[in-house]
Amino acid sequence: MKNTMSSHERTLSALACREIDRPALVCPTSIACKEVMKNKGIFFNDVYQDPEKRAELAAYSSEMAGFDTIQPYFSIHMEAMALGTPMRDGGKFRIPAVANNIVKRAEDYMPPEDFLDRAPVQGVITAIKILKKRYGHEKAIIGKAIGPWSLAYQIYGVPQVLRDVVLNPSGLRDFIGRLSELSLKMAIAQIEAGADAITWADHATPDTVSRKVYEEFLLPIHKVAARKLTPLSPIILHICGNVEDRMDLVSQSGFTAFHIESRNDLIDCQRIARGNILLIGGVNNPKTLSSGSGENVQEEVKELMALGFSMIGPECGIHTGTPLSNLQKISETVIGGPY
Repeated sequence: MKNTMSSHERTLSALACREIDRPALVCPTSIACKEVMKNKGIFFNDVYQDPEKRAELAAYSSEMAGFDTIQPYFSIHMEAMALGTPMRDGGKFRIPAVANNIVKRAEDYMPPEDFLDRAPVQGVITAIKILKKRYGHEKAIIGKAIGPWSLAYQIYGVPQVLRDVVLNPSGLRDFIGRLSELSLKMAIAQIEAGADAITWADHATPDTVSRKVYEEFLLPIHKVAARKLTPLSPIILHICGNVEDRMDLVSQSGFTAFHIESRNDLIDCQRIARGNILLIGGVNNPKTLSSGSGENVQEEVKELMALGFSMIGPECGIHTGTPLSNLQKISETVIGGPY
């Protein structure tokens, strides 16, 4: 396909449901793989203390893959780190993992006033400023804010959150509400730094969160977040897993787009979402991108194009062992030749 738009214009036009020259190559989460890290000499354990390296790895990953977007938030833990959550170092190629939860009682926890000033948060914000200065309106910069449900898992613990759904629902609602203010601050700070869109990652996955729990605890918060943020920027909701049982609720959230996984019935989800929320994705990560052939990638991308997806890319943050050639095959298939 002939490119007649810049990556920035193409991505924002797709998010606004305007006419585009071709599908945008978009990943609202990380596309940094080992091959890229080794080639660039920048690794995950470098970027968390150095915004310049964070920006450089994000930009290089996008350039090598031929994507229209750059996304410099590689893990899901920057907010939790800023709140003082102890982490286990993931080394060069893995993201950190929570070592211990810091909250004992949900109802007692009050987020700090200086949250935005803390180093892990500032690292992301500064990287976005660097990328915006470098790329301007050439490429679309996507920021990311961890939603309150995910943040509660990280600082309070999955078992504790799920226990409180039953035993302390009012305390949990208040806790999630307070954490959502941090998510909003994180999103707004990145928009002000120059992000063209924001991923709102809330891992209320169906294996731990029922449709009813999503509807009662999280959907009201998502609606408030969408109402406050979408006038400022397109907001992309990310929830892992098969969300078919709640796709109608997701469509009511007010977010601009939904980053969807391939394990969903994409035709049915598209039918439910149409007119309410855009779908982004949904090239399979664990099978097709990580271990499949270029032909497998090409086949999936063509299926997404046939379904009318205006934004195509990996379904989630990629496994770092993903071959760069498979990421490039996404771009080559959409463009119709080497990018």
